[in-house]
Amino acid sequence: MRATLKFQLSRYALVGILNTSIGLSLIYTAMYSGFGDLASNIIGYAAGFAVSYCLNTVWTFQSRLSRANAVKYALLVCIAYFLNVLVVLIGRDLLGLDRYVAQFLGVLAYTTLGFAGSRLFVFK
Repeated sequence: MRATLKFQLSRYALVGILNTSIGLSLIYTAMYSGFGDLASNIIGYAAGFAVSYCLNTVWTFQSRLSRANAVKYALLVCIAYFLNVLVVLIGRDLLGLDRYVAQFLGVLAYTTLGFAGSRLFVFK
């Protein structure tokens, strides 16, 4: 039986909070340990992606881990990130929004597309 939208959205948000906490902690730990900014970022985001994919698959959307779903999820994350950057740049450069507001709107766009894409495309 498919979980309700509210149920999935709540779990998706909790996974996002955990994912962000783990990813950012690893980024800062790597930076403190002498890794460069880019290497630290890659380490944190790779771990965050793995946590996010696994928890959202099994817990949020009650699906099975599979290579096909992982590829679809990775594609979705890339598209959502591109949308995030696009919203930030449009908001900041074309609409003249404060850069903090533009970043917030970018995060909203990323999260909305990530959830909708997961529910309707990746784990349907």
